[in-house]
Amino acid sequence: MNHFKSRPLTSTFAASLLLSLIAYLGSVTIGKDGALYVDIARTIVNHGLATGATRFNWIGFPALLAGLHLLTRISIEALAYLTCALFMAGTCTLLVHLTLQRAPRAGWWIVLVALAMPAFNSFRDDIIREHGFWFFSMLSIWLAYRWQEHGGWWRALLVQAAIGGAVAFRLEAVLLEFALVLWLAPSLRERAGWLRLVQLCWLPLLGAAGLLLVATQLSSSRLEYYLTMLNPLQIYDDFQAIARQFAASLQYKYSRDDAHIVVLVGVIGLISFKFMKLLGPFILPLFSSAGRQGLKQAALAFSLPCIAAGLYFVVLLIFFFHEQFINSRYLSFLNLLLTPLAALALAHFSASHRKLAKLLLGLALLVMLANVVSFSAKKTHYIEAGRWLAEHAVASDVIYYDDPRIAYYAGFGFPGNTTLTRGEAFATASSFTYLIIEAKADEPWVQDELQRGKMNVITHFSNRKNETVLIIGSP
Repeated sequence: MNHFKSRPLTSTFAASLLLSLIAYLGSVTIGKDGALYVDIARTIVNHGLATGATRFNWIGFPALLAGLHLLTRISIEALAYLTCALFMAGTCTLLVHLTLQRAPRAGWWIVLVALAMPAFNSFRDDIIREHGFWFFSMLSIWLAYRWQEHGGWWRALLVQAAIGGAVAFRLEAVLLEFALVLWLAPSLRERAGWLRLVQLCWLPLLGAAGLLLVATQLSSSRLEYYLTMLNPLQIYDDFQAIARQFAASLQYKYSRDDAHIVVLVGVIGLISFKFMKLLGPFILPLFSSAGRQGLKQAALAFSLPCIAAGLYFVVLLIFFFHEQFINSRYLSFLNLLLTPLAALALAHFSASHRKLAKLLLGLALLVMLANVVSFSAKKTHYIEAGRWLAEHAVASDVIYYDDPRIAYYAGFGFPGNTTLTRGEAFATASSFTYLIIEAKADEPWVQDELQRGKMNVITHFSNRKNETVLIIGSP
């Protein structure tokens, strides 16, 4: 039995590392977030943690990279890729182990789902904080079930340490504390249940008390942002603002009166639709009675991640009301939490529909490869433009970048004026040494701006898709 359990775990870890390697080998340019984190880590190495904190308001990941660099002297970018690959492999392995412990029937299907689910596997070539957030979140859930089985203060401490690790990457991980309380709520009818709650949650209670004592001396724009967003009055105001915007677009008054309902149902539907889309082929078992039966059984076996998923869904709703957008990267954690349910639904589906299960297996393997292999044109023109700048400019030059990665490849770090729009840059073109624009020189608007600002296209760089970067400057 132990041999059966170890094989899926070692296979998952090794396969995950291989998939990440394939993704990295096919990636030519670093992502925007990755360039930012790597550059902040370099700032921490060269100038200290306090200086790095002035550039970003949640520096757990860059600080980790800086620390690893000081210990190993490996390049920070290489460490970032390696760290993300290990976090991803650990996340997938924890998913498999957790699922097999509580639902052995999932078998090798959980390995397939963990390695192919598009929601989080499509980010294998990215250097993002989510990798650490996912790993420590799943570790906390895995440890919580170990604590449920064996008890003990030190196991409870490990659960809280894992949540602390997740919070270091993304503050949203705090919701796991609330999920733990709700998970234990049914046992609070007895005295023993209260003792277990105290055992598991005493540390965050002390931490919250300590935070309140020093709150007047601490300042974090990220923390303030979340506290503002979670303020019930702010939630109400944000929701009202969206409803008013939608109502203003409607022709009839009786339709405008229902704008609040339409917006609420619409946002819930949007998040649900995107969630199902990110399931990829693993949504298919849910259309069969066998798959739905497996889903019901899994919901009982994995109550803690289900509770966490419910809370995170509410967080996504509030975020949408506040920011009026949502993307797949933010949604991915929802899919991650419910991966064991998808695996058990697939296991039940395969037992009832063997031929269809084989087709689904083939489709899932194709999706697994599609997550890490891309035949689209690479951003080679960013690298070429960066090399040109390295030869013809200095770091002190004032340069506008449509994409800050060009500055990264020039060796100038990640620029701080990323909020400046292209229009604003052209309006103040005389204050810049160069404008680095993603456009073609013969586009009418480009010609108009060149004439208005008395500027020239000094040189340009294109990739095989003919996507072009223009380097614009004064004659």
